[in-house]
Amino acid sequence: MNPNLDPKTIEGDRFELISAYLDDEVTADERRQVEAWLDTEPEVQALYERLLKLHQGFDLMPVPPATVSVEQTIDAVFSRLDKKEKHSRRLILLWSGAGAIAAMFIAAISSVLSGGDSLMPQLVQSTQHKVSPISSPQQATVAPIRMALDRPVVNIPKKPATTP
Repeated sequence: MNPNLDPKTIEGDRFELISAYLDDEVTADERRQVEAWLDTEPEVQALYERLLKLHQGFDLMPVPPATVSVEQTIDAVFSRLDKKEKHSRRLILLWSGAGAIAAMFIAAISSVLSGGDSLMPQLVQSTQHKVSPISSPQQATVAPIRMALDRPVVNIPKKPATTP
């Protein structure tokens, strides 16, 4: 044994190894180690006897009969899941409706605060204006169109000549 190891650690490791030995969950090297301890150490033999009785006691314990069948349990689980799904759908609809109402309320408030008429739908109202032909040149003042073809408003750059 290693003198640096704590005796409680060694005892815990032995307990785990013997328990795994009883459950047949050890490697070949661990099996040889446990069998060597059982042949030489009385403390390990006593621990093995206690764990063996405990192991056999668990095997002999009666299993209580199920009070509810498997089908009933499955049906109960699925009905609970369905109720939760319906409840979550209702919550989504409720919050969606509340959001729509809040958006309409905010739109109404902002419309009132911004002047009211700018966002409201309005019907078209037409008024007929009589168009009278111009009978004399004095009634209408028409400004002539001025175009300066030789002096454009914006300077147009000339394309440099390229030689082939």
